[in-house]
Amino acid sequence: MNKLRTVDQFYLYFGVLLLVLSILVITVIRGIFGSITTSREIDQEFLESQTPRLHKESLNRAYELIVNSEVVVLDLGE
Repeated sequence: MNKLRTVDQFYLYFGVLLLVLSILVITVIRGIFGSITTSREIDQEFLESQTPRLHKESLNRAYELIVNSEVVVLDLGE
């Protein structure tokens, strides 16, 4: 009879654990789908008005600095 009682406690704990995990999974899935729904509702005009302006002169200067920089070669053989 004692063995039957421990088996019953196992299934009780197992059921509670499954219930908690299922609530957690449902909450996570609802959050994901809620985020997807919210992302679809973003107005395109808002996104276009918030497009960052690029400073082409600074980008070109940085590109030239990288391309024209002298590469320092390390001779590790000596």
